[in-house]
Amino acid sequence: MTRRLRLRLPELIVLAAAVTVLVLLLLPHHVDGAITWLVSDPALGAAGGAGGVVWWALEDLGNIALFAPLGFALAWWSRRPVFAILAGATVSLLCEVAQHWIPTRHASLQDVGWNVLGTLAGVAIAFAVGRARSIDRPTLEEELGRLEQAVPPVEVDA
Repeated sequence: MTRRLRLRLPELIVLAAAVTVLVLLLLPHHVDGAITWLVSDPALGAAGGAGGVVWWALEDLGNIALFAPLGFALAWWSRRPVFAILAGATVSLLCEVAQHWIPTRHASLQDVGWNVLGTLAGVAIAFAVGRARSIDRPTLEEELGRLEQAVPPVEVDA
């Protein structure tokens, strides 16, 4: 007897965001080649290049941008901001611990801080969107319920 697991839109978005974070943070090679390419412009001078001020700024912004969708998705799915923040922080911390054993990666508590800031940004955006939608409009919960009914669930054999 097979049991079918039904994933609704919020669960699919959380799953997609989490898989993206895990893949990018646990790949054996760095994924910041685009940052290095951007800052290699000679016009940036000493501020550019790997390890320059611009490179680090883009690296930190990349950490924030990577975790903002996860924070948004977790807040949308759970409707509990503290849970979403703690879950994002836990994922970040576990990924950084795992990077400690990947020879080509560098684990950093500073990255955890930037990732948590990204999670906070995603949670804040989710609740700002929910509040904006609640003014003379259906609540976020009502809108999500409507979306969940409109999108057929994905069935996965487990």
